Amino acid sequence: MAAIITIPQRFQVVNATTAVGAGIRMLPLLLCSPVATVLASLLLSKLRLPPLYVLLAGCSLQTLGVGLFSSLSSSDLYVPPAQYGFQVIMGCGFGLNLSTVLMMVPLVVKQKDMGEPTSAWLIIWELHLTH
Repeated sequence: MAAIITIPQRFQVVNATTAVGAGIRMLPLLLCSPVATVLASLLLSKLRLPPLYVLLAGCSLQTLGVGLFSSLSSSDLYVPPAQYGFQVIMGCGFGLNLSTVLMMVPLVVKQKDMGEPTSAWLIIWELHLTH
């Protein structure tokens, strides 16, 4: 999730936006992530899709979004509209990965020990030590 830090910095440094403007321009990524989290939860619980497939889809979307975003020009102040689409792709990847990893915890940990790994993953996620 380093993109949460670097994308607003890019908006401020390259595109000369304010901090508030950079935050507003982050909304496509930040709004798509929870939607994808709900979608992944439904895919895993209702459709019984194997978690590996959802995780691979999330990683693929995340990589594609970051790669496309890095292809944007940084030579002028113009903010290309395509960047919002790239953020949507990234946000969907982030959301798919978050819920999938949380739902995979019971597959590898005994019921009595589930609190520690779940808490550890949430702390790692909140500190942005992944992605």
